[in-house]
Amino acid sequence: MKDFFSDLFYYCSSSNTSSRGFYIFITIMLFAIPVGILASIIMMIVSGFSVFKLALILLGIAAEAGVIIWLNRG
Repeated sequence: MKDFFSDLFYYCSSSNTSSRGFYIFITIMLFAIPVGILASIIMMIVSGFSVFKLALILLGIAAEAGVIIWLNRG
């Protein structure tokens, strides 16, 4: 995990001039997706079960796992 974060911070640093913006966007999404998942769970609890909200939760979990797997392979 330490290597994962050190590589990610290197990709977002000023020494990576070619794709720094892309990796900054990816890093922001790694923190924003779990917040969206949590908000969807709270919305489902408060307003009742909905297939759409369940689909958003599952899509968020799949997107988060996909991004982490993709960054570990690279």
